[in-house]
Amino acid sequence: MKESIMKDDKLKGVFWAGLSMVLWASSFPVGRTLISNQMIDPVTLGMLRFGLGGMLMLAFGPFLKLRGLFRFALKDGICLALLGLLGTALMAIFLFTAQKTISSVNSSMIEALSPLLIFILNLCLNKNFSALQAAGLLFGFGGCLMVLKVVTFDGFYLESYQFGDFLILCSSLCWSLYSVLGRPVIRRVGAYKFTAWTMLFGAVWLLVIDLIDYDAMIWPKTSYAWALIGYFAAFPAAVAFYAWNAAQNYISLALLSLSEYFTPFCTALIALVWLGEGITLAQMVGALIICGAVLIEPEIIAMLKRKKNAG
Repeated sequence: MKESIMKDDKLKGVFWAGLSMVLWASSFPVGRTLISNQMIDPVTLGMLRFGLGGMLMLAFGPFLKLRGLFRFALKDGICLALLGLLGTALMAIFLFTAQKTISSVNSSMIEALSPLLIFILNLCLNKNFSALQAAGLLFGFGGCLMVLKVVTFDGFYLESYQFGDFLILCSSLCWSLYSVLGRPVIRRVGAYKFTAWTMLFGAVWLLVIDLIDYDAMIWPKTSYAWALIGYFAAFPAAVAFYAWNAAQNYISLALLSLSEYFTPFCTALIALVWLGEGITLAQMVGALIICGAVLIEPEIIAMLKRKKNAG
């Protein structure tokens, strides 16, 4: 009975991780469209994305029969405010500012860098990664580079280093710290409350920055821009952030961070369907390498063994 419950919990974790992965995959073309066409500036986009997303979560809380969404200890409130600054405000500023100057391939590198940074940070803080998990992360990183077309059968291709590439590294570091440091807070307050309030606190930080640099603010003026922002707030923000944080209740941070490697391939599939962009053989090989990296993850191996024994 206990083993069956553990199996169900792992499957829940994989579901939430997969949902966050797919929704984040859609965020790159949406953000790129808004920023590159100067429909909105990076700070205001982050402020509206997380502000609207957080308010939606608090509004829907009662319908989900969630109580105590507005109650938390002073210690947890400070943690939520600081993690909101780190994982939403600064992460968004770095990412969206980078998308003004670098290609989508370079900006998508955030999904390749974050799992490795999470691995390093978690190893330094908790020292609970195995050699097999490290190997999976490294193989997944290689496969991710192939999906991003940084590595092809003809060689290694990356545009000359720009300041935007440094911003992507900063964005990845902010997200990684948010994931590692936020794990104990999630266990205390719950994934839903953690997600809603870190987004809202992040929006407040971004609003302050907007007011300080008011002249640089670009407010969306068209219904199309607002439609994209509405989608951004509801799905790649509220639902995706909640899914990521909810997954931490069921699976390890090692497996969860490894799932991020699938996001660029999902982005490529979305581009294939909506933009007619083709997928190369190297990208398909990269996706297979990522699948192999996930399959050697100890939690996945244990799940497959339990399924085999049950059958």
